[in-house]
Amino acid sequence: MKPDPAQLPCPPGALVHHIVNRTPAVGERANFEWLHYCARHEGIEDILNDQLGLPMFISQAMVADETRSRAIVRPEGIMVLFKAMHQHDGADPEMMVSLRLWIEPHRVVSARERDIDALLTIRDEMEAGTGPASTADFLIEMIGHVYDEFEPLIDAMEVEIDALELLVEREETEAVCGRLAALERRTAIFNRHLAPQAAIFRLVASNSCPLVSDDDRDHLNELDSRLHGILEALRDIRERALIIDQRIQRIEEFRQTRANLVFAVAATLFLPATFLTGLFGVNVGGIPWMNEPTGFAIIGLICLALIGASYLMIRRGRWL
Repeated sequence: MKPDPAQLPCPPGALVHHIVNRTPAVGERANFEWLHYCARHEGIEDILNDQLGLPMFISQAMVADETRSRAIVRPEGIMVLFKAMHQHDGADPEMMVSLRLWIEPHRVVSARERDIDALLTIRDEMEAGTGPASTADFLIEMIGHVYDEFEPLIDAMEVEIDALELLVEREETEAVCGRLAALERRTAIFNRHLAPQAAIFRLVASNSCPLVSDDDRDHLNELDSRLHGILEALRDIRERALIIDQRIQRIEEFRQTRANLVFAVAATLFLPATFLTGLFGVNVGGIPWMNEPTGFAIIGLICLALIGASYLMIRRGRWL
């Protein structure tokens, strides 16, 4: 018989909460408890391993500094590690945190770095008697709440990419670059942490673990479908962002080419006049109209005529 965690010695702050399920569900699977620990508390690995009797490698994975979303299915339980958004207290959604779960028939053990909204929602539901009907249902509801938080953000990202495409159509590239970079960064972060979670559903749903019923497998398949929808939306945003980036490059290249052409045309227009004024500026004898009162006017008219001729040649050559 497993010892009662409430009776075991535990350092202050290590056990965040201990909740006995009060959901009025029928069946033996509804009788379970939830032990939630702080993953960064000193000695938490010994508590999980020695006091709660978790396998050593499970305890080590539950408190590891760096975790990747994955699952391990054993006859006595299921370990699930996955990333979730940390929006509690106004935190940045990109600050993803790891939630670690060990699920047995009548006990859920979890460890976290910081609280996430999905975890707090499950806590409130269990305390109100409207929580999950089994430990497997606990996993399903937890991940479902995590995806509930992602979907509005994905919708907002799609609205943002629509707005950026309109700005690019108007060639307002200065207003696009910073927003596009932030959107690409968020897309990359979400995709990096969410993509590995697809393997969790395939592994748990395909395994003959007694914890997971046929109904639970159907729910897991539905979560897998939701995840694929989120990932497809992220891929679409990433591809559209790449197209926008390429269009910005083409716009900037065209602007640069246009600017270079303007400078080249200006130099070509004034090149004959520059040559003429330089020639007449030589301080030697024999310069025409040196002593003529109308000499400056004549030289000015010749320069204007040369500029006009150069302009006509440029227009005829369709440089402008």
